[in-house]
Amino acid sequence: TEGMRELVVFHRSAPEEESEFRWFREAFEARGGRILRSWSYGPGSTAFPEQLQAIARLQPRGLVLFVPPEDAELVGPQIAFYGVDDIDDIRIYAGSGWSTQGVLQGVPTRHTDGVRTVAPHLGEGYGPAWSAFVAAYETHFQRTLRSPVPGLGWDAARLVL
Repeated sequence: TEGMRELVVFHRSAPEEESEFRWFREAFEARGGRILRSWSYGPGSTAFPEQLQAIARLQPRGLVLFVPPEDAELVGPQIAFYGVDDIDDIRIYAGSGWSTQGVLQGVPTRHTDGVRTVAPHLGEGYGPAWSAFVAAYETHFQRTLRSPVPGLGWDAARLVL
């Protein structure tokens, strides 16, 4: 783990990213982490100056991105343009959208190298611990797990912590 206890979040305000952020926040805070601030943007947005300038001014040690793959090509260069990636010792984390094949092939590596991501798919299925996670989730919440999003938030929080 990275030992990160405080960070900020930038996410798209759409159901999938909102869910990924919610699950991340719950897992992160349950283990002693603290979200200092979060910023969002609406679907279809192409520029993020207010949010990214505010993040740069805050100078966080950690930033988590929950953006869909189609937005990574827009967000990555603007993180550099507004100086967010120039913050001393900043660690940038991203949700599952950042590690898709399309992003890794289509976004310049200067915007993806060094970004730590949680990828939901490891070969076939969701990886070796998936069955244990599903069992623990369903026992705790007394309902069927129908989406990998809670697991992604849990994995992201564990990675950061």
